[in-house]
Amino acid sequence: MDFLASITPPVVSQPQTFMGANLDPTSRNTMAGLPATHMTGTTLQYTLKQTADQLQRSVQGEFVSLKGNMSYKDLLVGLIHKDESFEALNSFKFMKYINLQFCDDTGTILSQRSGGICLVTSRRILFLSSQVTVGTSLSPWGDPKQLPGGYSITSSCNDTTYYQPIPLRCLRSVEISGEAGVRAEAKFHGVEPSCYGWCGLCGDLCPDSGALKRWRPLPISRSQVQEMRVTVGLLMPPWDRKMFLKIFVHPNVPLPVTRDFVALLQKNSPGLC
Repeated sequence: MDFLASITPPVVSQPQTFMGANLDPTSRNTMAGLPATHMTGTTLQYTLKQTADQLQRSVQGEFVSLKGNMSYKDLLVGLIHKDESFEALNSFKFMKYINLQFCDDTGTILSQRSGGICLVTSRRILFLSSQVTVGTSLSPWGDPKQLPGGYSITSSCNDTTYYQPIPLRCLRSVEISGEAGVRAEAKFHGVEPSCYGWCGLCGDLCPDSGALKRWRPLPISRSQVQEMRVTVGLLMPPWDRKMFLKIFVHPNVPLPVTRDFVALLQKNSPGLC
């Protein structure tokens, strides 16, 4: 357990600027989809990000830790079995992640956890958190396309502690998926001709104005894409429920670490051999 002493939990010493990585995965998808959902989606994105930045700075400015940071080494005292040892492979000793999602076998999200680290032992995967967590969520309320519907933003800064062990014998599948780059989207909307279909200025006589609809582009929206995800299929204890566990890897984790983490799971899990 000596290497655990070198893992430094993130410290929030002063308010930080809001970034897309602060959103949970569901909220990131909602934010990215706004230009396709609303004609003024790009403007809405900008407004939401400005508000999220104000909220995040506000909660961080008022946050006072009540427990202090327990190290990961201290967190695991008494939780490791006598015949259990920590496993490592090439670049992997531990892996940081920003979110965990537990989904049923149809992909419906059942629960989520904030960021932490994962370890592999000779018997289990351990998901741990003992750190200050800053997070923001975005969710629709009512019908955002109809008044008075819209969106709500929640920002939090919390002491987070959890210990989530999963036996390696419960794993049934594992895969890596990721993408990094830039995504651009152009949206077009239809407008009626100025004659409303009652004259021949547009060519032929046009009693059906819909046939002469003109198309105008909206401003192009661009977004950065950086996501690496490990998806594990498992029979979740204690009742062996079929589930998918999605591990959203921290953007700063090198790809070899993620690769070797998956290789170690395949090596040590009976259900993956």
